[in-house]
Amino acid sequence: MASDLDSHPSPSWFPFNIPDTSWLVEDADEEVFVLYSQLQSADSRTATMTGLGSVDSTQGALSVTFDLGRVPSPESAPSPSSPPSDTRLSKRRKSSSVSKNMLRQKINNDTLEITLFQDITGLRSRKGDTGESIIVELARVLLSPADNVTTLLPTSALSNLHILELGSGTGLLSVVLAPYVAKYTATDLPGLVPLIRKNQTHNISASLLSKVFATDIDWFELHNTCIHRRNKFFKLDGDAVVDLILAVDCIYNPSLIAPLLSTIHHFAVSPTLVLVVLELRSSDVTREFIAGWLSLAGKWEVWSIPLLGPKLVIWVGRRTEDIST
Repeated sequence: MASDLDSHPSPSWFPFNIPDTSWLVEDADEEVFVLYSQLQSADSRTATMTGLGSVDSTQGALSVTFDLGRVPSPESAPSPSSPPSDTRLSKRRKSSSVSKNMLRQKINNDTLEITLFQDITGLRSRKGDTGESIIVELARVLLSPADNVTTLLPTSALSNLHILELGSGTGLLSVVLAPYVAKYTATDLPGLVPLIRKNQTHNISASLLSKVFATDIDWFELHNTCIHRRNKFFKLDGDAVVDLILAVDCIYNPSLIAPLLSTIHHFAVSPTLVLVVLELRSSDVTREFIAGWLSLAGKWEVWSIPLLGPKLVIWVGRRTEDIST
């Protein structure tokens, strides 16, 4: 409970950094009350999000630049004194070209520049698209710790992890984290997989591409499949074990909640960790999701992490019981 932090010390099972201000989520109604009370009292400027599609939804590609300061290389430990990153979005110049080695070169120069191809048709058909902007903000926190920002996932702690991302969109996060992880599997609907792979191959060096994948997972199809037959039809290449599941801004429509939770439940076999980032839109949707998550089989423990401002919430969770899916 948010009001009783002393009785719930940060979980020892989470191998990364959880701020002392985090709290154990025990009741969906209480969680919604706390989150939306904080949102209501926040400055309107801090509660505004703008998606990449809002920058220019007519451009097929955008340039996303991170000024990383003294962010460590994948082989070194993170520096707690690194300055905050500066994320800039701009149209891609027609004359620019990006080599397959740019990601590595830019990291070495304390700058990460990504040419991000967009789904223009999808952007035109969606209103209020903010998913990629949230990923940019999350990546900023991941890559550039500062004195006033706790690095939730230190890059040095990612080296042995297989990350499964649900609802990857453009695949931006897989590009950002590629140098640091053991394996990264980005997933979305079949129609978006070519776009994810295009962004991966365009921005990631050949030596890193061997550990970054893009594949389709249809949450609705999985949800409608008998639970005892899911292992046969829904498995990753090599039946790989997943260490961390990421779902960033995937919850914006009530119809997605049950399929997403079924997908999380299927792939999160103890001790798999789950990290969900949500933009606070409808309180009813937020309540339904967190209530559904807490009620999943396997007895879940979920923590709320106030790290990205009042408009965004981070939850981390895991099954506390290892049961058969």
